[in-house]
Amino acid sequence: MRSDEWLTVSVLSLMIFAGVAAISVIVRRSHRILSFRVFAVASYLIVNLAAGIAHVLDRSRIRRGFFDAMVALEPGQLFKTSLIAALGLAAISVGVIRGLPQSDQPTPLEKKWLVPKERALLAPVVAVLIPVSLWSLLKIQAYASTLETTRIITVSGGMARYVFISSWLVPAICFTAIWIVNRPMVNEKLLTPLVLFVGVIAIVASGQWAGGRSSAFYSSLPLIMVLAAGIRKMRGPAIAFGVAISFILTMVAIRQNDLRQSKSAFGSTGLSDWVDWELGRFSMLGFSVQTVDRYGMLFGETFINSVFQPISGLSRLLGLELPQFIARSSMEVAAGQLLNSSTAIYIVPGLSAELFLNFGAVGVLFGYFTLGRLCGWIDDRSIKCSSPLTQLGWAYAGMLVFKSIAYGVGQIFSGLLFTGLPVLIVAYTSFLIRGQRVGTGTNLLADRQRFLPEGRQDQPGANATAPTATASIAKPISRQGADRPMRSD
Repeated sequence: MRSDEWLTVSVLSLMIFAGVAAISVIVRRSHRILSFRVFAVASYLIVNLAAGIAHVLDRSRIRRGFFDAMVALEPGQLFKTSLIAALGLAAISVGVIRGLPQSDQPTPLEKKWLVPKERALLAPVVAVLIPVSLWSLLKIQAYASTLETTRIITVSGGMARYVFISSWLVPAICFTAIWIVNRPMVNEKLLTPLVLFVGVIAIVASGQWAGGRSSAFYSSLPLIMVLAAGIRKMRGPAIAFGVAISFILTMVAIRQNDLRQSKSAFGSTGLSDWVDWELGRFSMLGFSVQTVDRYGMLFGETFINSVFQPISGLSRLLGLELPQFIARSSMEVAAGQLLNSSTAIYIVPGLSAELFLNFGAVGVLFGYFTLGRLCGWIDDRSIKCSSPLTQLGWAYAGMLVFKSIAYGVGQIFSGLLFTGLPVLIVAYTSFLIRGQRVGTGTNLLADRQRFLPEGRQDQPGANATAPTATASIAKPISRQGADRPMRSD
């Protein structure tokens, strides 16, 4: 190995240990592993640091990705890329930890319950979404069978509407699962793990035509975040569920590897290849370093495209034509530089490369700090909200934010306007039904008792709004009486 290779691997390995330390701080202070703060740092470790080590140490004779940093980068640029990756980890770690309160006692993950009006809302929403999205999914699957491929990257103009509508099957599955586990007279210990398991299987199956192994995790995460509290005290079912989900994802990966004929950008063969090719973005960060050195920075061009393109696509679906705005996406920049094409936009540079392409190291520093703060803000509100529907909305937004580390900032805007549209509408409607702000209380205890199973008693902390609901009838206790020990005559 060259000296710069040793330095690169050493820096990346050291930063992985630093990232694990940051995750341990988050878990120790929040007493939670299922949090977007943890997901953000863990995603960065895999996408930028572990991917970098896999890329440098890969000694196969087949080229490594669309951009082979070991061959294409000039002396000094490889080590510079590792330093920028380390800078991003420091920024996102500070962002997620800053503002995280030190808690001596763990905050229990309590299951959130639907009120009757929310249950009435979900029934027609699910009744409309499932048949429409299933019909569109069948159209997409039929289209995929004609292409004889395991993964569709681009579609013709007429099929775009079916992609748009079929993506609503994931929210429909989430709504159905939440509705089922909130039925009166249910056995939570048996039903919640079963519904979550079946829901994840259905979500994974609905996205098979897209072919991405990582998409199953991202799509399933919001539902897992919402229903996880229902199995928190059942260690056996929780472990069984984790093993089952791991088995599903492993079988998906094996099936796709069997169908893919060669090691290419559309499918790799092993764990190292998956980290480096499909999920890894270290080599593309090296591409951005080389591109900026040669041609200069873009000064926000790809970010403008990320906002404009989803709006333009939505307007076309509605039959409207907006004025054309010339601004390239990060994928168009990569296609132009690496493939000499303006249409082969399937190379995903990732957020680190996009930040550096636009604003250099300063952009990486401030961009990841902002993303870390945003993940923390979303994480807090996901825990504090009292409705599972608003929690699903926050969980979906949080998933898009940390998913952008691997796929770029365009994932946030397009995800909110397309796949996430039903989630946001239902979550906002739930917010209006509850008539409350995040973290404030309303008299929801009586509503909840109307549909809880007979004989079930509310436990302390089961509903964050219960103390506020009864505060108006509580009598004040004097300081003297509070300090004086009780005695019996």
